[in-house]
Amino acid sequence: MKFLQYLILLTFIQVLGPACTREFTNVKTVPMSAITVVNAVINSNPLIADFSGADSVAAYYYTSQQIGYGTSWEYSVSSNKVPIVVYQISDTNTALYKNDLMLQASTSYSLFLSGPDTTHIDTLITQDHAPYHSNSDSTVGIRFVNLAPGNNPISVDVQGNSAGSEASKLPYQSITNFKLYPAPLNITQYIFEIRDDASGDLLTTFTYNVVPFQNITIVINGINGGLGNNSLGAFIVNNF
Repeated sequence: MKFLQYLILLTFIQVLGPACTREFTNVKTVPMSAITVVNAVINSNPLIADFSGADSVAAYYYTSQQIGYGTSWEYSVSSNKVPIVVYQISDTNTALYKNDLMLQASTSYSLFLSGPDTTHIDTLITQDHAPYHSNSDSTVGIRFVNLAPGNNPISVDVQGNSAGSEASKLPYQSITNFKLYPAPLNITQYIFEIRDDASGDLLTTFTYNVVPFQNITIVINGINGGLGNNSLGAFIVNNF
């Protein structure tokens, strides 16, 4: 009896199989891109990014990812012409940023939002070329972006090295290329010093706890002399 059931099942699969194959061969793949939205807008409430192209964000609001100040989120979206609207969760009637982005297929981007307040939004969009890490070489890829409005150009160095050893004369809304840093077992962290480029004065430091084979962007944000969340600092965006 069990053998008969097996034959019936096998026959069903043989009959159904070609039909299923024909059906799936007609399915067209949709080219996709990745875009990371970064919130460095001072005094902003958490942001939500809408890629639906809808006139209203109401239906999208409850399922959207909230992007707090000093954080980011990566989205997978259809390639080519992509509509985007960014709101604060506190006011979904007012768009902080609205645009149509042209995104190439199988490509990663970052959209950096910054500014001294929510009425003055500055944007920087980059096509990201994260470096490859060989299995035989333990490294990390790091780049720096200056999203600190109202400050002079900055420089970055590794603590103990000369000023500007990692980046120099980096003005607001400028970004460096990725650079590979050694990440063997005996190196567990890098302490980066952020300085006023002209004077060399130390503004703040940022400690990165090393994760081998990781690619990151260190975002420098805030205002020199600011208080609380407004103070000059840095945070990490993962670029995988």
